[in-house]
Amino acid sequence: MRLFMEAMSVLGSVLLQLAVGLLIEELTFAGLVRLILAPRSSTGKNKGRNHKNKGEMQ
Repeated sequence: MRLFMEAMSVLGSVLLQLAVGLLIEELTFAGLVRLILAPRSSTGKNKGRNHKNKGEMQ
């Protein structure tokens, strides 16, 4: 029984470190990837401008 309790303690500490490591990795690298791949907003120059079709005359 003591061996089982010791094994569970070791396994719990290893899994806790693994879970924290994965959480930190997701928060940092996944956040960076999301920032890099996110569509950039326009600078505001064409804000409110209507885009016309090519065939349409002005």
